[in-house]
Amino acid sequence: MKKRIAVYVLVMVSVLYFGDVTSAKLTNQQINLLLENDDIQIITPSSMVVKKSSLTIEKSTDSSQGKTIVEYDKKGLLINYYSASATGKTPEDKVTMIVTLMRTENDKWQRKQTMGDYEIDNSLYSLKGDYMQVTLLPSYNFDKKRLMLQKNQTIDSGKEFAVIFKYDKTLKKEKFNIEYQFNQDGLLNSFNFLNIDGNKKGYTSIVNTNFEYDDQQRLIRSNERSYYQLTNQAAEETIAKIMYSDFDRYGNWQTKIELFDEEQVIYKRTIEYW
Repeated sequence: MKKRIAVYVLVMVSVLYFGDVTSAKLTNQQINLLLENDDIQIITPSSMVVKKSSLTIEKSTDSSQGKTIVEYDKKGLLINYYSASATGKTPEDKVTMIVTLMRTENDKWQRKQTMGDYEIDNSLYSLKGDYMQVTLLPSYNFDKKRLMLQKNQTIDSGKEFAVIFKYDKTLKKEKFNIEYQFNQDGLLNSFNFLNIDGNKKGYTSIVNTNFEYDDQQRLIRSNERSYYQLTNQAAEETIAKIMYSDFDRYGNWQTKIELFDEEQVIYKRTIEYW
């Protein structure tokens, strides 16, 4: 599962339509992205608004299984999200990750993520004017409530756009930084993740991913470099290639194949429109 983080979690930005990405206020699609919605809102700019979408792993050479269900309102804003994925070639090795995301009220969401018996994330997201506030509630590896704020900035003479999340207040021996960088077409150029805990039994996680698109603005390749000190692994590089087929009448794919590290995963997707 770790080797497919960038593709499985971030591939959904391949054809998101952001309009004026230099605007300080986030669009509904960007909010969906920052809430870590995976692989669901891959739509062409001219498509109708998605009401509900389901994504299922139909076949995989690494024995992984998964299903994701997402619902949107008529404005394209996320309402409910559920994703369950399992990896492991034998029943003894199989680990299940579940991610849920619910809109609790206007401009507020709650996201939870569990891996087996561990709750590894419990977060509250609030859209406040032109920025987003993330409250990380106590969970596994987090014994205190932490506050993160979003910062938007333009780069390269205003042609590109970055969304950055950092702790509101610097924590001793800890650093957390997430950066999404978009090109002038509103497509995700790169994703950079840094999490360092210098305390006793701490850890270091670094992920840097770059993305490439075809002429139809579909994601076709990602290059990820990752380092996880907790598992004592050397830095890894994973190159993934993505192919699409079986398009619906709005030009949105219904079959996707991911190739990486001699592995292959086939996804099937159904889309219901408003």
